[in-house]
Amino acid sequence: MSVAQVIEKQLPNSTSFDEQLEAARQTHEAGQLDQAKTMYDALLVVQPNNHLLLHLKGALLFQKGQLEKALPLIEKAALLDPHEPRYLNTLGLVQRNMRQFDGALVSFQIALTLQADFGEALCNMGLVYIDKGMPDKALENFEKAIKLLPNKVELLVNYAHTLRDTGKLPEATEIYKRIAELEPNSVRHLLNLGIVLMMQNLEQEAATIYEQVLKIDPEEATAKHLLAGLKGENTQTAPDTYVASLFDMYADDFDRHLASLSYQVPEMLAALIPSKFTPQTKQGAWRILDLGCGTGACGVLFKQYAEYMVGVDLSAKMLKSAEEHNIYNELICASIDNYFSKNNEEFDLVFAADVYVYIGDLKQTFIETTQRMAKGALYAFSTELASEEEADFVLRTSGRYSQKNSYILGLAQECGLEVLVNKEIVVRTDAKGNLDGRLYLLQKK
Repeated sequence: MSVAQVIEKQLPNSTSFDEQLEAARQTHEAGQLDQAKTMYDALLVVQPNNHLLLHLKGALLFQKGQLEKALPLIEKAALLDPHEPRYLNTLGLVQRNMRQFDGALVSFQIALTLQADFGEALCNMGLVYIDKGMPDKALENFEKAIKLLPNKVELLVNYAHTLRDTGKLPEATEIYKRIAELEPNSVRHLLNLGIVLMMQNLEQEAATIYEQVLKIDPEEATAKHLLAGLKGENTQTAPDTYVASLFDMYADDFDRHLASLSYQVPEMLAALIPSKFTPQTKQGAWRILDLGCGTGACGVLFKQYAEYMVGVDLSAKMLKSAEEHNIYNELICASIDNYFSKNNEEFDLVFAADVYVYIGDLKQTFIETTQRMAKGALYAFSTELASEEEADFVLRTSGRYSQKNSYILGLAQECGLEVLVNKEIVVRTDAKGNLDGRLYLLQKK
């Protein structure tokens, strides 16, 4: 089919190039990307140096995730019309997604030189500063952008997240409340508000927010879970969606956050292993499974024993951090039960540091873990401690679970696991004081 035939087929009533370009743009805006691309391609044969057309096609390819193809088109558009700030803004977006952060900053800065009140470019520059680990600069740009775009919700969300992640919790709360007023039926925004209230121990306010969420969506799993904890009700396990989103939120500063709480569980678990308790496999040749591996903080300590190590976690962002350690042979984004349902390998050591606080009922987890342990294999994990007067497992107001010692010992006996170590520890210290827990080292008989 010739170029003329393509244009005629797509635009039977159009007579001028500008009309045809506008029709293609409208097709693009309607989300018909493949059809719009065909129209842009046909028009580019007619005018290959039309800067608007080049920018539109580049933006479309960016939407489709084809960054390598988008970049030269948008660069060419910006060269052909160097005074158009929109082209430089789109160029910066592509560069950011290609992790060319310094180049993106230059593009956004030039766009702002051309148009000082370009709020979108200020917002995008703030996101690049987040990428570069410069939250103070990000906040500065977000604040400038908000003066220009005071009701742009995603801008406010980015601002609130950055305030939250830099410990400015009261300020973040006010912005989350503002967002919730702008979009009062958004479950996502209300959950963000509820979580930042929980971070300040404002439990009654948080409960009110979760009740509001459940009026909008009675089946919303995170709100149901957290509200149950606040009301003193018990549940079996935390929802996967809640755990994944929680740790995605913490991923960038997770290890630093735990250090501020005097958290030493990985080191305490690792200290259990260089003892007389060893699997039958030669030390240094073990197959190791790290359940809830997080950023890899525990895996680093156990790597010396591993020939092959697998890390499993629900948070994709946590796994990205774990990958940077280059210690795992496999990293799998899945829940523990989902991983076990698809994998039958045997391991010499299984460990889970601060993981079972998100699983109340551990019976099935114990059964499945034991089935994947070689004879003589070790199983090391931590729990938060429930008193013997409480239920076997208890959902706390924090949304985390505690298990009582006798419950864990009973599960070990049922699964044929010998208890080698069972000791009380301080899991961490926060504003409420010391949080008690236990360390266990079990062995398959």
